[in-house]
Amino acid sequence: MGRIQVRYTTADGRKETEEFGASDQVVKLSFRKIAAIDLSPLSHCSGLKQLDLSNNEIGSLDVSPLKQSFDLQFIRCQQNRLEEIDLSSLSQCIRLELLNFSENSLQHIAFPNLGHDCNLREIFLSNNQLEYIDFSLLSQCSRLKWLKIAHNRLQNIELSALSSCSSLEELDLSSNRLEELNVEPLGLCPNLRELWLHDNGMQSLDVSALFECPQLTTLQTEAPTSQFALTLRADEQLSSRTRIPPALDGLRSRIHWV
Repeated sequence: MGRIQVRYTTADGRKETEEFGASDQVVKLSFRKIAAIDLSPLSHCSGLKQLDLSNNEIGSLDVSPLKQSFDLQFIRCQQNRLEEIDLSSLSQCIRLELLNFSENSLQHIAFPNLGHDCNLREIFLSNNQLEYIDFSLLSQCSRLKWLKIAHNRLQNIELSALSSCSSLEELDLSSNRLEELNVEPLGLCPNLRELWLHDNGMQSLDVSALFECPQLTTLQTEAPTSQFALTLRADEQLSSRTRIPPALDGLRSRIHWV
């Protein structure tokens, strides 16, 4: 099989080239101090499954050369300097399982439209500068298990698209700027185990819908002060339920009926 050359520029201005086989399934370019990279040669890697660009200093990235990498499963690009990333060109990469863009400087991300047959399971976007994120295309990701967006600048977020993510196990929205949050869509996520919402500045949270999450073992909210309250709709009757999610059972004393 043929060889391809991937060229990049390091943070100190050096021009470097690394060679891979056109049939290689893994391209690993982490810890290279890369500041700029051209992914065009990867368009010839039809069997590419993993791309690792983590722990570099990449400021911008065009992933469109990967649009015909139909076997692509993992993209790791954490700990770089990206301010935005457009993944919309990867709509045919339905085998994607992991997207890791945590610890960048992201202010914008566009998800690919992967369709209902997608295999996306993990999305890591923590430690960025996101003020807004559109989850609408994630409504097709029924296999999504982990969604972590902690330590960003989110002020408002709409979770309705996640009601279709029936496999969702962990959602981390901690350390943002969410003063209020409607978690009702999460009542349709029966496998939800962990919900992290602390360090946002919320004054209250209606947990009524979370009683439909029997696997919920962790609900981390604001500290139990007089400024924060867990609330429950008056039509919810705890006594009539045969099983209460462990996370809520342990918080009975903090719940107020409204």
